Amino acid sequence: MNFDRDTLEKLQKWESVQPGFCRDDQKSVREYIEPFIDYMNSKPKYQAQVYEYGGLSNHYEIFIIKDRSNPIIQKIKRTKYNIYEGTLVYINLSMPVYVLGRSRHFVYNGGMSWGTIEKPEDVLNEIEFSDLENKINEYFKKTPYILLSKEEVSQKLPDDIVPWEYYVGPEPWDKLFHLLFSSSD
Repeated sequence: MNFDRDTLEKLQKWESVQPGFCRDDQKSVREYIEPFIDYMNSKPKYQAQVYEYGGLSNHYEIFIIKDRSNPIIQKIKRTKYNIYEGTLVYINLSMPVYVLGRSRHFVYNGGMSWGTIEKPEDVLNEIEFSDLENKINEYFKKTPYILLSKEEVSQKLPDDIVPWEYYVGPEPWDKLFHLLFSSSD
């Protein structure tokens, strides 16, 4: 996918790059993202958890638990907790692009925490997909969304294009990935 100067400048300002995709009007959220969440939650094995929803960020971040009935670690002593493996889906709200990565979700004594895709190198390419990631990708193939590769999101930004807000991972934030998935929280 080509990210020309105009596209990069719009992404930098969290502006719409393509009609129908804008973090402020939520049309793409209603038409594509919420149905995706409902679809994943309708499957007995999976569970979708929304971590970012565009309020203080330019993207949706959704964690799909790989097998909600089978935590990979379960502790029931002083601190009760479960750890689930799964897939993170980052969906940009200014244009129809997304990436996938893997993480873990921790549930403990009524709270929860999770990992993020910290750097572009953590983005998965299609060749690395598990069955879960293939299901996610198949869903998005029926929409206008395009899966970006690790190589695409690792493109270095021009020096004068910087994310409007910070990224949660380590600096420098100088790749296309940081521009597409930033937050002000």
